[in-house]
Amino acid sequence: MTTSAVVGGVVIVGGVAACSSGPAAVDPNAPDPTGSDDPDLELRTSVVTAEATLIATYDAFIAEFPDLADQLTPFRAHHAAHLAAVNIGQAIAVPTPAAPDIPSSSNAALRQLAKAEGAAATARAGDCLSASRWQFSRELSLIGACESAHQSLITRELG
Repeated sequence: MTTSAVVGGVVIVGGVAACSSGPAAVDPNAPDPTGSDDPDLELRTSVVTAEATLIATYDAFIAEFPDLADQLTPFRAHHAAHLAAVNIGQAIAVPTPAAPDIPSSSNAALRQLAKAEGAAATARAGDCLSASRWQFSRELSLIGACESAHQSLITRELG
């Protein structure tokens, strides 16, 4: 086994572990993250929108390609958990994203999802650097790791 294969396996295992991590410990001195006093409210709103868009994309692709449901439903569930973790107390109105363009084949759908997951992982990495509170930065890093793992697993499925 090559070193890159071992490192890749560790990244995927770590990323999948990030998908199932529990809620972060709460800092008792932290401000209420659901109010206007939250320094990360704008960033949190942006992430809520991004997660809602990914969920809508998964829903559309699962409806169009039911043979992918077993593979994609767990990833969709991870994004629902991300949305819930970021939208503490459901303080942010979750948008209803426009329906995505539906690819003509299941392989094209998987390629589109892998690309979307990669873009989301990259965005969360940038968001980590933009977050004012370290607790939110940590949450974003876990979400980004999960999205990166999704991208790797979907890409591997394509062969």
